[in-house]
Amino acid sequence: MIALNRRTKIFVCKEATDMRASYDSLYGRVKVILQKDPFSGHLFLFVNSSRTSCKCLYYDGTGFVIISKRMERGVFSRINPLFPGEVILTEAEFGLFFEGSDLEKRFIESPKELKKYSKSSENTCFIDQNTTNSKASDARMFIPTRTQSSASPA
Repeated sequence: MIALNRRTKIFVCKEATDMRASYDSLYGRVKVILQKDPFSGHLFLFVNSSRTSCKCLYYDGTGFVIISKRMERGVFSRINPLFPGEVILTEAEFGLFFEGSDLEKRFIESPKELKKYSKSSENTCFIDQNTTNSKASDARMFIPTRTQSSASPA
């Protein structure tokens, strides 16, 4: 199990990597291209030229660990090779990257539109129609806060 914490940095290699690479060649790329210490405990991310596969090299204190993933559909987010500095991801960004999310976008896309709603005298309840269970108690409800117009006069 990989124990990443706030101090663990995820360094991204901006050059495409052959996914046949194993421990020794990834170790060499960390030393030569990234110019980092592979024994530092940081995670090093390598992506192939078609962005369908990635490998991570990590030293856990007892030995090197390689994590590999090949996308069945889609591609990994593009890393800008012209970025002048190091590309360092946070743990959250790495999680999104590893799932195949598009990190080029600045904002997360809005959720799906809620189709059915009912109004009560004090609150408005929106029921998510995308739930699989038809019971109203099982549907996710979103209750917005009251506006000043709906609050009772004081």
